[in-house]
Parts: sequence; C-alpha cells; structure tokens
Amino acid sequence: MLLISAAFSQAVYAQASCSVSGSTASLLNGQNRTYSATFQSGASYFWSVTGPLTIIGSNTGSSVTVRGNGTGTGRVCYARYKAGALPCAACRTVTVVNNNPCPSTILLLGSVPECLGLGNLFETTLAGNTSFTNYSWSVSGGGASITQNNGNNVRIIAFGNFTVNVSARCNGQTITGTRTVFAPNCDGIILPDINVSPNPTSEQVNIDVKNPTKPGTTYVVEIFNHLGKKEVRKNVKNHESIDVKGLKKGIYFVRVYNSDGKAIDMKRLVINR
Repeated sequence: MLLISAAFSQAVYAQASCSVSGSTASLLNGQNRTYSATFQSGASYFWSVTGPLTIIGSNTGSSVTVRGNGTGTGRVCYARYKAGALPCAACRTVTVVNNNPCPSTILLLGSVPECLGLGNLFETTLAGNTSFTNYSWSVSGGGASITQNNGNNVRIIAFGNFTVNVSARCNGQTITGTRTVFAPNCDGIILPDINVSPNPTSEQVNIDVKNPTKPGTTYVVEIFNHLGKKEVRKNVKNHESIDVKGLKKGIYFVRVYNSDGKAIDMKRLVINR
C-alpha cells in the first residue's frame, strides 16, 4: 500500500520538461514578437505576461505574440495541459527598451543672431530635435516675435535679449526646453517711424512711414499670423492701405521692407470681426 501511494504521488506532482522559444534580444517599446511553447499534439495552452508586456491576440495557442509596452523587465509564461499526460509550464524573461530614449530637456540649437542693418533689430533661427512632434513655441522679452514657424524650428526677430520656450512630444512624453538669446551689438541705421492704422481693424490697414529716406519709395509689406505663416505680401507706397478683409480674427505681425529688401520695422496688428 505504501509503495502504491508513493508512485501515485510522484505521478501527480511530476512535470514534463518544456521551454519558451523565441528571440533572446531586447524587445523595443512598441515592437511585437512571437514566442512558442514546446509543442504537444492535442494539448491545451494558456499564456500570461508580467511587467511592460501585452499579449496581442489569442493566449491559448501553442504560440503567442506580445508587444513591448513601456520599459523594464517582464516575463512570458505558459502552462500546457493534456489529459493523461504530465503538465508543463515555462517562462522567458524579456527586457523592453526604448528605441529612441527621450532626453530630460529639449536642446535648442540656433544660428548666430544676425543684425538686419536697422537700429538694434536682429534675426535668429532656433531648432529642436527633428524626431519630436507637436512642437509649441513662445517668446518673451526684447520685442521678440516669431515670424516663421516650421514645426521643429522657428525664425525670430527681436530688438533685445529674449527668452524662447518650447515643448514637444517624444514617445508619448512631453519634453520642454528654454533658451535665452542675447542681442548682438548692432550698429544699424535709425529706424523710420512707421505707423500701422487703424489698429485694431477689420477691413484695411494704412502704412504710414514718417520721414522716409527717399520720397516715393515703394515698400514691401508682409503680414504674418501668430504661428509665423505669411498671409499677405504687397508692394505699397507711403500712406497706402492694404485690404485685410480676408484675414481671420486674431493677432498678426506686419513687417515692412524698404526698396533694398531690408526689413525696417515690424508692428503688431489686431484683426477684429
């Protein structure tokens, strides 16, 4: 009787030899990979995962597809059952890593500030990592304004020191950055006194240049929206008006160039509707 009991106990608690097969390399965050069980005809399987792993599709076959969902270490496990046969269970440790680790801050690279040859006005371009998305830019101080926004880079003109702030998305995270830009030592011409009126306006805006250097000069006027997109470009004489009925309500920037193509001033314009 004792001999029969011992043999029965061994049959109940014994386990067949089995393993998880598949790549041993680290799994990238967001990447899928298939793992397989030691196959036995007619057996049932049940897969489970732990850590930064997610099962994609069925978890009751002889193989399973998992996806990296974060970073860290997890396990892919299964149990195999068949009537009249020894059960089987095995696990595989999987490390999940980022294929593009995100930095703690956005490094802003910029061009050397360039004097525009008129008073203290200067221009510079700043850029962030091209692999980031959903860029949002803002500037403060120094009379700075963004005149062109290309997503990961912007063009800015200013009269003095200014600070630029930016945020962007990286692997589902929001990363921010900031940089102070110092005005170069510009020794430009004295700026003409330019007036943009009426301001606010809804239909037209007049460009008045006081004390122009050359009477009868034709000026180029460009109007940018708050994102730096050029909405209007027109050649005008002094005291001429520009039709702005096609512009939506909001804040715009009016940039004026002389006949030599040099920017001589920029004003803020409010469109009311």
